[in-house]
Amino acid sequence: MLYVVPLVLLIAIVPPNNFDAHSYHLSRIIEWLGNGNVDHFPTRHIQQLYHNIFGEYLVMHTFLLAGSDGFAGFVQFFASIGSIFGVSLLAKKLGASTRAQTLCAILLLTLPIGILESTTVQVDYVACFFFISFIYFGHDAIEFPRAETLVAMALSLAFGAFSKYTILMYALPFSIYFGITFFRKLGFTQTIKILGLFTLILTLVFLPFMSRNYQFFGNVLSPVEGYGLEVEKLSVEDFSLLATISGIIKNLSLHLGLPFNNYNVYLEKLITTAHGIIGFNVNDQRYGMDIFTVRFDVHEDMVPNNIHFIILTTSFIALFFASRATRLKWLAFCAFIGFVIFCTMMVFQLWSTRTHMPFFAMGCVVSGILFERLLKSNTVYLSVFLIIASLGYVMGNPSKPLLPLKYYSKKFLNYIPVAICPENEQQEQGVKLRLGSFYETNANESNCFVLKTNPKENDRQAIFKTLDSLGYYNDEKYETVFELSKEKMYFLSHPGDYENFKEIIPILENVKGNVGILFEKGNGFYHYWAVAQPAKANFGQMKYIGYRPRYAQLENAKKEFNYSYVLGDNPKLLSSCYAKRLIDTVYHSKSFYLAKLKVASGDKFFISN
Repeated sequence: MLYVVPLVLLIAIVPPNNFDAHSYHLSRIIEWLGNGNVDHFPTRHIQQLYHNIFGEYLVMHTFLLAGSDGFAGFVQFFASIGSIFGVSLLAKKLGASTRAQTLCAILLLTLPIGILESTTVQVDYVACFFFISFIYFGHDAIEFPRAETLVAMALSLAFGAFSKYTILMYALPFSIYFGITFFRKLGFTQTIKILGLFTLILTLVFLPFMSRNYQFFGNVLSPVEGYGLEVEKLSVEDFSLLATISGIIKNLSLHLGLPFNNYNVYLEKLITTAHGIIGFNVNDQRYGMDIFTVRFDVHEDMVPNNIHFIILTTSFIALFFASRATRLKWLAFCAFIGFVIFCTMMVFQLWSTRTHMPFFAMGCVVSGILFERLLKSNTVYLSVFLIIASLGYVMGNPSKPLLPLKYYSKKFLNYIPVAICPENEQQEQGVKLRLGSFYETNANESNCFVLKTNPKENDRQAIFKTLDSLGYYNDEKYETVFELSKEKMYFLSHPGDYENFKEIIPILENVKGNVGILFEKGNGFYHYWAVAQPAKANFGQMKYIGYRPRYAQLENAKKEFNYSYVLGDNPKLLSSCYAKRLIDTVYHSKSFYLAKLKVASGDKFFISN
């Protein structure tokens, strides 16, 4: 109840406010519902089209039933509950005692990234749930190869992969293990039949989506170079042993960051130096999307699993010396190989702790069983420790704060930002005048001031006090979900967007008619759409009216859409598309405008970049 009640409360009170959810997970749902189909549509954010969609299909039904986003967060929440029961049942299948099953469940329940993900409208816990189901049904099928078990196993793999492709990487070693076991127990003919069943189910699930991709992208997975569309590179460009070792080290380091800057800087230098010794560039762009750094960030997309990582590592090492644990060893081996495949194939990203969830889920099974054997009845103390240690993530999620724990933990630790991103001119001037000896005084492209060197403890305390006096921590210091307006809660995971947009919100809330989205940047628009909605949403109210020429061939681009307002991020683009005589009024905020047209328009525009 310490976990379930607060998490349910957060889902009920706080609207979906995850940045990726706004950019593409939810924006694509609004487009589907407005179009009356799930076909591809014109967009300024290409991920809305080709990223896997089964999780969004589930969330879409909550919109259809409720007419709003009020229940959207429960999809991931129930996936987390199912996953917790799933690891317990898997442990039982491997011969674990009731006490060990309970510890396995508590390990996953208290996983920091799992806690924060469980209230989002992401898809990582949905994918993890189906992965766990695949492993459970696989072990069940080894004992009882019934048709219904094999179908459930195949559907679990299909739905997990259809939610997130990375599930296929984690599942590959298990698939080989299950295949060899089936061959040994059932023979060649039966194994081929099982393979045929899996092929059929995977084909039926993926074929419609991949057909749409191929027809539009010329590729079943994603856009390709030279096709007139944006291209996102999530897979590495080349393979080598050193690249794999680098990927493993960097991905593991995501769970090693602590709220102590000196430690993080030391560890980052150590890993960078190690890369230099083996002759590999730690920031080779062929293998990484983000610049490598070690940090501790309590964010629902990237929080590290520090304690669980230590427990998991200890368990995997101890497992080599354990007796009578053949099946558990195979589980651990397959989980590790799946992680290696992930690190080999996917570029390094600072946001990858959530994509490690399948690995940690299997780690919870291994750790729960081994630690129960070691601690016996004393496992209760480990369980209590985990519950207490992780409770802060329930209460202090910065995107959904029940208590202002983030501020007080930062104050206690004198934790300062690596880059200061001012919310207003006063903060900007204060950083330049009072913190110029510690931070660069020229802002980077994200309008942030980067830390020059690692300050000493006394300097860190002074920096924190200065930022506090400038109101830099006010959002964390004073605001909880009980005090915030609903419109601001939509922006809690990306508050800069709120500051750039807030002047337009009162105007947008009173708009009568449709709104055309004319973004120069490749942004989603769900959060802007959401604040303009009454209790019953109008799913077709907003659509992109500016996009790359290639989108014009889509059937959804040919549908009529008349709008009386234009929402955009570059007034120059507006003036290039509409003569002044056609515009009634233009309302401005820091980075956006809302233009009211004198006469409703159905025009669409091509944007080359």
